[in-house]
Amino acid sequence: MGLFSWFTTSEKAVDTGLDLVKDAAAGIDMLWFTDEEKAIASLKVMESVIKFQEAQKDENSVRAKVRRALALLIIGNYLLLINIGAGCGLVGDKVRAEYIFNLANETLGTAVVSVIIFYFGYFGISQILNRVKK
Repeated sequence: MGLFSWFTTSEKAVDTGLDLVKDAAAGIDMLWFTDEEKAIASLKVMESVIKFQEAQKDENSVRAKVRRALALLIIGNYLLLINIGAGCGLVGDKVRAEYIFNLANETLGTAVVSVIIFYFGYFGISQILNRVKK
């Protein structure tokens, strides 16, 4: 009886039947894409493109590209020195490894911290402020 319970005339069966009719009508309607629907879809696409361009306009300026390149060079050199120091430590040259680690921290330590704060500070602060507001 449970297998055919949906077939009996009850409110649930009527609602299910009406839902099937509505879905079928919506499916038939979707077969034709009218000029008005095309215009509305094109407008929505253009609005999305404009919003994306507005959000990205500052990201592709010369200043932003130079900042990004400097950040990559600073972090890249720091990580290179750390890896060289670790390699020296692995082969047993503790004096050279300690020298390279000190060199990395003394020369690039402040710059690395500045880059991290500059790129990730705004996101972290906004997350903290959003939690405080809630």
